Amino acid sequence: MKRVLFVTPSYDEQEMVEEVARNHEQGSAFQFESTASFGQSPEFWEQTKIDLLVLRLPEDDLLQAAFFSRLRKDVPRHLPILVLSPAISQSLLQLSSVFTKVRMLKLPLNGFTLYRAILDITAVWEPGKQQVHPRYTTDQSVLIGLKGSGAKVPGVLRNLSVGGAFFESADQTLGLKPTDEIKIEINIPGHEALKYEFDARIVWMKDGPDGMTGYGCTFSDLDGVYQSLMKGF
Repeated sequence: MKRVLFVTPSYDEQEMVEEVARNHEQGSAFQFESTASFGQSPEFWEQTKIDLLVLRLPEDDLLQAAFFSRLRKDVPRHLPILVLSPAISQSLLQLSSVFTKVRMLKLPLNGFTLYRAILDITAVWEPGKQQVHPRYTTDQSVLIGLKGSGAKVPGVLRNLSVGGAFFESADQTLGLKPTDEIKIEINIPGHEALKYEFDARIVWMKDGPDGMTGYGCTFSDLDGVYQSLMKGF
């Protein structure tokens, strides 16, 4: 049985996941538990054999800094971590250089989304199907430019990893389509706001809600993306 520890000020996340798990065939494979404390020693993590840490970040910046310090200092590097946060931050991006598996889910979220993420991050994947980490689920505003045109259109970033991204846009001015080479501009808020610009190629597209079109793309320079995300640390 896989042990999942929620570090959160309430039992809300555990309760909504348990409700979904009760109606799913794999739900019995998990043991869920919660704590409001995040002061465990390194020995605690080694002795209790936690399989997944689900960490809800506090809204206070000082408390967030303390949480990140604890993560880097005490939590084993191999432990998968699922972070619940309202938005991507510089400190959150930094975790990807420390831990093997990091995934962020944007708050607020429902029980099914959280349960599905728990299944994905704890699954043992076949060769060639391994999930790329870190992965960040968000709604970050971005600008999309078509290489060679100079024009840009607004979009919403839905999913980001070091391998690629998924974004949506209602602006069809550029007529984006698969095989197009594009630039994605992302501004990450923080004490010193950071701006990122990634070269990418659109691989697929699909119709989305409210007149939006979704685009899945791969980054052209994976090492460059990783180094860029780590700048400023």
